[in-house]
Amino acid sequence: MRKLAYIIVILALIFITSCKKKNDTPSPIDLKDCFYFEAVEPGVSIGMETLKSDTTSVLPYEISLEYTTDGATWLPFVIGETSVTLPNAGDRAYIRAKSVNKAFLCFDPWISNYFTASGKVKVAGNIMYLLDGTGNQTELDTIANEGAFGQLFMDMKTLTDASGLVLPSTVMSSNCYRGLFYHCHSLVAGPKALPATRLATYCYCIMYEECYLLASAPELPAKVMAPGCYCGMFSSCHSLTTPPALPATVLDTQCYIYMFSDCPNLATAPALPSTFLAGNCYTFMFYECTSLTSAPALPATKLASQCYKGMFYGCSSLSSVDVSFTQWGDTTITQKWLYGTSSIGTFRCPSTLDTTIRDISHIPSTWTIQTK
Repeated sequence: MRKLAYIIVILALIFITSCKKKNDTPSPIDLKDCFYFEAVEPGVSIGMETLKSDTTSVLPYEISLEYTTDGATWLPFVIGETSVTLPNAGDRAYIRAKSVNKAFLCFDPWISNYFTASGKVKVAGNIMYLLDGTGNQTELDTIANEGAFGQLFMDMKTLTDASGLVLPSTVMSSNCYRGLFYHCHSLVAGPKALPATRLATYCYCIMYEECYLLASAPELPAKVMAPGCYCGMFSSCHSLTTPPALPATVLDTQCYIYMFSDCPNLATAPALPSTFLAGNCYTFMFYECTSLTSAPALPATKLASQCYKGMFYGCSSLSSVDVSFTQWGDTTITQKWLYGTSSIGTFRCPSTLDTTIRDISHIPSTWTIQTK
């Protein structure tokens, strides 16, 4: 009888223990992959604000975030209210979605949610944790919603380093990274990789505009463009000296418009291999790139609407251009494309191209002509 009672007690304990395990809160996520800010100096505060074009507008979706500084206790991270203080350099604030978020930027009405920092910080970890705090989104290769991370760090002038930030998606949505680091004047390094191979309208538009200290650019592997996908991407990146390779062979409207405009230290231009152009595809692409000495070879034999308009406008050191087209077409196609270039230069072109038109929208009057 005692033996039977003993067995019953043991079985009851096993049952209670198993029930407790099933009902316990799931173990914390592995923080090594989670999105976070790290203080570069003592006393930094992290928050988030909302910018609206119309103060009466309301968000068409809800943003729900939470944070931890100790890796154990998660607290609400409320837009416009929460300020997370990091007392020491090296302290981190991990941030993730409390539920599932759709996007941080929307266009109808126009609203943007963006992080703020009171002192110098780094940002790192997988950005997809801001959409799904469980980390499940990190296994996806697609950003589904328009403006998902648009302008997320805009005007964060104390952000110094984003080289540890992971942007894993290979399929974009429109405007998904638009203005991500817009006006981050102190940013020296951005994410190491932008692996997307399927782009979307304006997905990288003005992503690094006015990042004055950005010294290098990530690889851009996509070979098929979308409208405005790289529009102004590195505009006014004054420290950028070497551009990324641009292997795309299928272009779209405005895909490279203003991409490197006002990059005064850009010394070389990327190869532009596409032979099929699109409207405004290279418009003002190298505007005011004053260190650029030679243009990339332009292999296209047929031109598109305003495709080369202002392409090398203000490139005061430029002294070499090599083209393959045989007809100028509409004046707007190459309107002022060689305005303000070097007074001495060489223009290489097919022998069938009309070389009698000598002006800033065709061939500079003081340049030497070589035919091929």
